Amino acid sequence: MSCILISAYSCSDQKPKATSRQTPVIKINTSKMEEPDLNFFCNKIELTPLETSERSLVSNKRNMVVTDKYYIINDNHDVVSIFDKKGEFISNSKNKIGLGPGEYQTFIGFSYNFVLNSVDILTPNGKMIYDMNFNFIGKVKLPIWRQTDKDKPSQYFETSYPLNKEESIMQIG
Repeated sequence: MSCILISAYSCSDQKPKATSRQTPVIKINTSKMEEPDLNFFCNKIELTPLETSERSLVSNKRNMVVTDKYYIINDNHDVVSIFDKKGEFISNSKNKIGLGPGEYQTFIGFSYNFVLNSVDILTPNGKMIYDMNFNFIGKVKLPIWRQTDKDKPSQYFETSYPLNKEESIMQIG
């Protein structure tokens, strides 16, 4: 989207004008805009319809990871669903939300661990690791950065990038 906005701005004869708040105003002459060539962005588009059954429905998608084997989708109910590359449903984490052993209550983010072929679900209490059928593998405790300033929230890890079986790079959200 930003590429389209930049190219649209470059077609404008107008220079940005600052308002009283010094916020730039960009006027775009849409009559000079050209439809973008999709080959500029990608060389191939594939559409894979995902299975739509009662057990596989995904409510409003929040995030999606595409691997060479899977489509992994997180929805607004903190459920992570896994589909194979044909779009067939494999499993979801719906039965892993809770307070019991191997369950998570508060969802921060998820990532696909290509080293272990697993899904890592990040919570304020650590990283929950599940196989691709959401069988619980284990939990890794993670540190929390508590703010000393009461107006700033604590920071948690939001994404995990595996390096090998024991090490990951963690991203703070």
